[in-house]
Amino acid sequence: MGNCAPKPKRSSPPPRRSSSPVPATMTFQLFGSESCPIAARIRISLLYKNSTFQFIPSESPILRHPVLRCGSQSISGSADMILRYIDSTFPGPPSLAENGTDRSSVAAELGNAVGLQHRSIERHLEGVARWAEEIASGGGGGRIAAGRRYAELVEIMLEHAQMEERFLFPLLERAAEDRGLCGVAYGEHAKELPMMNGIKEDMKSVMAMGPKAPCYQEAMLNLSQRLKTLQEHCKEHFQKEERELLPLLNTAESIGKEEGEETERWLDKVMELMEVTHSQLFPFFMSGLLPHESTKYVELICKSIKDQQQLLLLLKSLITSLERKR
Repeated sequence: MGNCAPKPKRSSPPPRRSSSPVPATMTFQLFGSESCPIAARIRISLLYKNSTFQFIPSESPILRHPVLRCGSQSISGSADMILRYIDSTFPGPPSLAENGTDRSSVAAELGNAVGLQHRSIERHLEGVARWAEEIASGGGGGRIAAGRRYAELVEIMLEHAQMEERFLFPLLERAAEDRGLCGVAYGEHAKELPMMNGIKEDMKSVMAMGPKAPCYQEAMLNLSQRLKTLQEHCKEHFQKEERELLPLLNTAESIGKEEGEETERWLDKVMELMEVTHSQLFPFFMSGLLPHESTKYVELICKSIKDQQQLLLLLKSLITSLERKR
């Protein structure tokens, strides 16, 4: 990500994981540039660890790397070095894959990214379906928020499906002995699109009529059932993709290398094709992931997004979202 904060006179290597917890009275301070993606990623790691720390913006020309101060000890160096120190010091989700993402195969990275996108979609869809079920059974609240949440979810689902159809499925078709596998996946997308749009229109109608309308409960019951059907359909669809299609990525990577393709750009392509997901909807998308999944996805985007300004905007939007939740 480049050097973007001050270089300290001394650099301490990350210590081994301690069996004793971090003292509650210890003060942690992170010094770094507001415009440094490395500092932003470290802040995200600390937020997911639920650690108490103070970020102190420092634009000093002396510093080339962020510095994490723990009592009298200062830790600086590469992003991996500081993140490994954080993982060794704080409990919580790992900030780095066990062997480091840059040692993973392209197929593994791509499979992880697609699988994590599935998990976020599933959980957001589960949340909207649960809301509709509660309303249908006599509960209340959150009508506007649920409507906006579903509209944003539809955008992510459409982008994900388009990414698969434009890039992933053609890639896998070359590796599949059964050429019909991807055809089935295309068919699943064709079934989901009218379901998604139909639910979107139903939700608009329900929001317009209000809870005191005579047909409101009946409409909510119908909406709840349709959401459950979509939820079950998506879950089965994702499971089938992960069981039958994503394992073909290893073969696809081998074929790509033999044919001289820039396979290392494949993950970048996935991120580029999901432009809205990786811009204004990024905090919403990430909120559908568990903490250990989120840190993994952050690691993947830090590897794949080469535009440092774009990466910084993404990381800052996530920082703002995490700080609000605190």
